[in-house]
Amino acid sequence: MTLQENEVHIYHHSIDTPSGGISNFEKLLSEDELKRANRFRFEKDRNHFITGRGLLRIILSRYLDVSPAGINFSYQEKGKPYLKNNSLKFNLAHSGGKAVYALTMNNEVGVDLEVMKDLPDALDIASRFFSESEVQEFQSVSEENVKTAFYNCWTRKEAFIKAIGEGLSHPLSDFSVTLKPGDEPKFLWMKNRPDEIYEWSLINIDADDNFVSSLAMKASDIRIVYKELNQEVI
Repeated sequence: MTLQENEVHIYHHSIDTPSGGISNFEKLLSEDELKRANRFRFEKDRNHFITGRGLLRIILSRYLDVSPAGINFSYQEKGKPYLKNNSLKFNLAHSGGKAVYALTMNNEVGVDLEVMKDLPDALDIASRFFSESEVQEFQSVSEENVKTAFYNCWTRKEAFIKAIGEGLSHPLSDFSVTLKPGDEPKFLWMKNRPDEIYEWSLINIDADDNFVSSLAMKASDIRIVYKELNQEVI
């Protein structure tokens, strides 16, 4: 598999693997990944992690021309995995038994996926984590669009902080994005670095019903290509 400049390959897959099939993914993982998996309290969460990382290795192997088990990950300070001495960039997210994977060349990329659960306290959560301008925008959203607007904002923010490798250590209130359904996904403001909003792109990623997914990438003119994993390679 090859990637063109500013092209992003997106994969979706279920991570609800039957217990009897988990061993097929376990044998692909490194010792440190298995240790991390065993720290999960609940078996379902453990199996989701193992399946998600196993699928990541299978996907990456298609681009690296190595076996899935032969891939060696390095980790940034906040834990984001990457490939040392390789320009292939990737990120993954999972929610509700599904996972999304994004792969591109050279440019930092982040992706998020969320099940759209009912959130009676959506405004309270927004007031705690969103920027002041986002909260004001959120308050103007019609009642029937509140849930979609919330998850638009949340996934776009998560995708960005994952792309820069900082996770939730980066305050979500330090930048603003669009959130209303139908509005173009884009950055509106970044604290202490206003010009960077023009260096980043935000994209809505196609997802199953009742899911919202977003991608952030430090590039423009992005081309999204949706790929599938053949069942026989899993």
